[in-house]
Amino acid sequence: MIARIWTGAVRKDDGDAYAEYMRETGVAGYARTPGNEGIWMLRRDVDDRTEFVMFTLWASLDAIRAFAGEDYETAVFYPEDERFLVERDLRASHFEVDTFVDRADDRPELLRGDGIVLRPLRADDVERVAEIQSQPGVLRWWGPPNEAELRRQAEGHDEAKALAIEREGELVGLIQYHEENEPDFRHASIDLFLAETYQGRGLGSDAVRTLARYLIGERGHHRLTIDPAADNVAAIRAYEKVGFRSVGRMREYWRSPDGTWHDGLLMDLLARELSAP
Repeated sequence: MIARIWTGAVRKDDGDAYAEYMRETGVAGYARTPGNEGIWMLRRDVDDRTEFVMFTLWASLDAIRAFAGEDYETAVFYPEDERFLVERDLRASHFEVDTFVDRADDRPELLRGDGIVLRPLRADDVERVAEIQSQPGVLRWWGPPNEAELRRQAEGHDEAKALAIEREGELVGLIQYHEENEPDFRHASIDLFLAETYQGRGLGSDAVRTLARYLIGERGHHRLTIDPAADNVAAIRAYEKVGFRSVGRMREYWRSPDGTWHDGLLMDLLARELSAP
């Protein structure tokens, strides 16, 4: 296995914008190249600049050449890099990996609900999930799909653990969870979306209840949270059926695809409040 490292710096005020640009270009390019084994974008603020380190793992030099070209030590740049970067390495460094401990993908293999099945998201699901997320009734709440992020989730390399929602063998949505494991604040959060044709049929409540049972019973969480848009009435009702309760309104909590800010609703569920189907 080969590690590839590149560093650069931008003005501090451009840090967030450059990180997003890199996710859309470099990170996406890494993720879709066969033989890429992992992607880390590191950053830190130093005085008036934000420094970036791109650290990637590759199965072989041939895999790196597939991304960077025959002169694989030359750094790969994108059109807007010239505008952003105030410092940059013109060549990437490469190291043979001596020791690598891969954390096992700990997503559950299979969770059965009343009418749905949850299983780990796979790489060959990404196109279908992106198609679902692009449907107007999903896009409104979630924004456009980020396929590089979906691929990381499918590989088990993202903090958000993604599961496909299946109904009679058909992939109909995605549900994900994130665990806060700081002992004094331990809890898990859930989020999901369903294809338009499967909304309003009780599948959302079924999926959330099924995942909640796992997080409480197998992962040992005593509290779960979920945070729908405050005006997403259908989602709120679905979560209430599982036992989630409204905790408070979060003002201008999320930004919609049209750029406007909207309120969110924080809901939580204690283990003893989980309702039966």
